[in-house]
Amino acid sequence: MAKSAKKWISGLMFLVILMMSESVQAQLCPDPSNMIMGANEVCPGSQEVYSVAPDPSGIASYVWVLDGGGQILGATDGTQVTVEWQDLNSGPFTLRCTIQVQSCILMLDYEVNIADDYERYPFNCFGEVNIPLDNNCEKLIMPQHLLTSGVPDCPGTYEVSLSINGEIPVPNPVTIEYANQIITATITHPPTGRSCESLVLLTDANPPELICENDTTICNDVLAWDPFTPLDTTTMTGFKVPEVIDNCDEGLVPEPQGYEWIQLFNDPVFSGFIVRNWRAIDKYGNEGTCVDTLFMRRVIFDS
Repeated sequence: MAKSAKKWISGLMFLVILMMSESVQAQLCPDPSNMIMGANEVCPGSQEVYSVAPDPSGIASYVWVLDGGGQILGATDGTQVTVEWQDLNSGPFTLRCTIQVQSCILMLDYEVNIADDYERYPFNCFGEVNIPLDNNCEKLIMPQHLLTSGVPDCPGTYEVSLSINGEIPVPNPVTIEYANQIITATITHPPTGRSCESLVLLTDANPPELICENDTTICNDVLAWDPFTPLDTTTMTGFKVPEVIDNCDEGLVPEPQGYEWIQLFNDPVFSGFIVRNWRAIDKYGNEGTCVDTLFMRRVIFDS
C-alpha cells in the first residue's frame, strides 16, 4: 500500500476517534435545561429547600453558593440545600448551583426576594367587623379577621392589640364579658410602625344544643295527660327532659313547645305515641330545638 494511502487512512481514523471523543464528552456534559426548583418569594426568617435534578451521568459534582440574604444550612455539595433567610425584607439575592461533569461546567442562577405580607399586598383593615365567639365562649382576634387581604402568607408579619375606646386594654383571646361591646382592634407592622384599625363587635352566634331522648310509659299512665311532666329521680315518675348544652350560657332549661298524639291501631305493643317539641334560648337570642317521642305501651291483661 502506498505511503500516501496509509497517511490518509491514519488521518481518517484519528478524525473518527476525535469525533467519537467529542460526542462522548457532549453526552457527559450537564443537561442545560436543568433548573433550580424552590420558592422565589420567601417570608423573612423562613427556611426553604432548593434542588436541582440529579445529573444522569452519575459522576457530576455540585457546589451551591448564596450571595447574601441568608445562609445555607448544612452541606453545599448535593442536589439540594436548605436556606435560612434573614429576618428583614430585601432582595433579590442570587442562589447559584454549579454542576460539573469532568471538564463541562453548568452554572444555574436563581433570584429570590424576601418579602412579608406588608410588601406583598395592600395594607388595609376593614372598618367594622362582626366576629362570633367560638365553642369555648371566647375568641382569639387574628390579623386575618381584620385585614382585607385575608390570612397572611407570613406568620408574625403583624401584631394585634385590643382596647375599649383606645384606652382600656382588652385581653386576647377576648372573653364573653366583652360580648356586644365595640372593641378597637389595632393591627401593626412592627418594622415600619404602620398600623390600621377596625371596630370589632364580638357576638355569640352559636345556638344552644338540645339533646332529646325518647321515653316509654304505659298507655293508662295518668302522667301521659301531661307529657311534659319532668322525671323525678327519687320516685322515677315523669318523663325525660332534654339536656341543653351552650357554649356561653350554663343552666339553660328547655322549654316545652307543644305536642302531638299519634294513634297506632294495629301495633301489638304500642297503642300510640306522643311527639314533643322543645326549645332553649340563650341570653343572646340564639335558639336551639329538638323533638322526642313518648311511646305508649299497651296494657295487656292475662286471660
